[in-house]
Amino acid sequence: ARLPRVVLRQAVSRRCQIYFGFSFAALEVLKYILVAGLACHWMACVWGGMGLAYENSWLTELSRLEGGAFTDIRDNESEVYSIGLYWAIMTLTTVGYGDISPTNLTEFRVCSLCMALSAAVWAFIIGEVCRIAASVDPHNARFMHTMDDLNGLMRSRGMPHAMRMQMRTYLYEAREVAQQRAQIPVVEQMSPMLQGQMAMQLHKAWLEKVWYLVAIEGQALVNIARRLQTDFFAPNEEVPFNRTLFILRRGICVRRSKILLKGDIWGEDMVLNNKVLRDESPVKAISYLEVIMLHNIDLIQAVKAFPEVCGQILRVKVKLAVMRAVLLVARAMKELAFMEAISTSEITQDLEHYVVEQVLAGNMQAIMQAPLQPGQSCEKLPSEQQEQRPQQTNSVKPCSSKEGPTESHSSRFVVRRSEVLMMARNSKDRERNRLTASDSAEQHEGVRNDLQAVHNAIQMLSSQIDELRHEKRTMHAIRPHR
Repeated sequence: ARLPRVVLRQAVSRRCQIYFGFSFAALEVLKYILVAGLACHWMACVWGGMGLAYENSWLTELSRLEGGAFTDIRDNESEVYSIGLYWAIMTLTTVGYGDISPTNLTEFRVCSLCMALSAAVWAFIIGEVCRIAASVDPHNARFMHTMDDLNGLMRSRGMPHAMRMQMRTYLYEAREVAQQRAQIPVVEQMSPMLQGQMAMQLHKAWLEKVWYLVAIEGQALVNIARRLQTDFFAPNEEVPFNRTLFILRRGICVRRSKILLKGDIWGEDMVLNNKVLRDESPVKAISYLEVIMLHNIDLIQAVKAFPEVCGQILRVKVKLAVMRAVLLVARAMKELAFMEAISTSEITQDLEHYVVEQVLAGNMQAIMQAPLQPGQSCEKLPSEQQEQRPQQTNSVKPCSSKEGPTESHSSRFVVRRSEVLMMARNSKDRERNRLTASDSAEQHEGVRNDLQAVHNAIQMLSSQIDELRHEKRTMHAIRPHR
């Protein structure tokens, strides 16, 4: 009948631990306190019984030493137990005042046995309590051990004092991040479902700050939350990109002359495959910086089992790519118009495709810096370039030997315009030959669709380019001649 009681006590103890979450260290200390109390109780009972069993006992000697104060104590068992408990605690803790001592041979034997047993119990309790105290805060113990190792390393290598202070300060500031990393093995012991629930509880508020992750729900979002990582950077340190989404959790940093604070994000264009379209402006930490990171490869692995979510991410990629490409191509066309390298009336489909290809390939210099030979004039242009001369606008005058500096200036504009058009024509011819030589034109359907989308956007910006070019020429016309 005793075995079911023990099992019942264990079940009750486990339920209490699950419900209240008591510290096991505190429970262990409480257990050893109860063990010490039980040992003192049994020693008090034995010692009190010895005093009542003999006429000439430690009670008689205690009454004589105290001047007869305990003459009638034999009639009060509770007082005898209290004095015996006093002796047991004094013996167990090895205090030994000496005011209560054995008076006969039997008491000497019992007292010796009690001292031996109490010494063993007390030594065991002291050892266990010290072990529990050392393991109560393992993170703090690990931090102190790491700090000691760092100090020893810097001392043995003879590092300067300023660097030592910087290293110690970093460890103090990154203490919380180190604790979070040390807790990862604990989370990994849970089932996948529980790991996801815990990750969502910790990171859901941060994921909601990313505009294209808000629409993702269910297990896909849980997988993304499980792949989030934490990193820590020192002041004046540049944060590396490598196609990563960053969420600022603590600290201050600067990016493109803009101060970023807690909750700000950058690198959301990590989903784009084209490096030219991604904004990889450097980020520099002003203070100690704690960030939450999501790598592009981790995002792909998290959603690859969910076709609908993959479609959402694909739409985000297309939207960002078109927005960034339109801006870049419009900027290129604007620069060409300002440099009078091309006129809006000369923008053809071949030229649009050429500009789009060069911009998306990152070859902006091929458009803006066409090679010009010193002293080159209109008459030296190839026949194909000279055919383009009648198409120039009235703002560029034809070459004439009597116009002095204006002739050289106008000739350079015609040369640049002709070279850009020729480069576009050659690029179109190469693209046509490549598509003709390929086994199947379906492989290039995606490229054509992307170019067509950007082409439509450029058509909408053509009128704006005309206005900008006209405004520039108007400003030149009203500027007073020196």
